[in-house]
Amino acid sequence: MGKKNPKTPKASYDVPMIRDFLDHLLWELRISHYELTTPKTDKVHQELKGQLTKYVKKRNTVGLLASNQLAASATPDEVERASVILKERLSNQRKVAIDHLEALADVFDEALRCASKPDTIYIKRHNPSDVH
Repeated sequence: MGKKNPKTPKASYDVPMIRDFLDHLLWELRISHYELTTPKTDKVHQELKGQLTKYVKKRNTVGLLASNQLAASATPDEVERASVILKERLSNQRKVAIDHLEALADVFDEALRCASKPDTIYIKRHNPSDVH
């Protein structure tokens, strides 16, 4: 009698939801960065708004990032100075986050392919006894 191969478990992650979450987060970062680096206007960037709206409607969710605005009871000059500093720091952080998420896109795609099809060749399995 040969050894029985244990059945490979079904995917335990909701891959489409994870993919939507990562895409939604990237669009929110892009919008935040755009708003922080673009002079104030009454116009909203339509492509950015449209991409974000797609995820808000599909997943019935709201924003994934904290507000870019400052609420304070300080003097107008103090609020203005704090706003400038906050805007600059957030802008830099958002740009770095966008770059990092975009750099990891291939890794996320690979991981999501493996998570959605655990029975395929994508995953190299190790027995616990193989690990020393």
